[in-house]
Amino acid sequence: MDLPGREDNNYVETLSGRMELPAPPPRPTRMPINPTERSWRKRRGLRSFSGLALDQARDVLQTTKDSASRMYTQARRRAVDGYSRLSERTSELGRQARHVARYAQQNYPVRVLGVIAASAFVVGIGLRVWRSRQS
Repeated sequence: MDLPGREDNNYVETLSGRMELPAPPPRPTRMPINPTERSWRKRRGLRSFSGLALDQARDVLQTTKDSASRMYTQARRRAVDGYSRLSERTSELGRQARHVARYAQQNYPVRVLGVIAASAFVVGIGLRVWRSRQS
């Protein structure tokens, strides 16, 4: 086992014994610019930075267009799905209402006539009150 003050950091103690650690990677160094690229950079000057910014702006614009197109497609698909579900549910409710009306009409015709007459009476009273307030 290593002593705490010892400078031997290339080994590690494990249960199976000492294990050698891999060597650390070398420090990154900057590559020298070749003479052709150096003269090209001098001729272009700041235009290279503006071209780079323009390329980045084009990339951002294309990414934004792609995202907007994808979001529009998803929204449209969801709207179509929602509309079809709403349409199906509305038609089902209409069928149920017609079925209940036919059932009541066939089995309770007097009650149906009474409900119609009472509804017409209430609507007539409402119209009369509305006309009297208008004038």
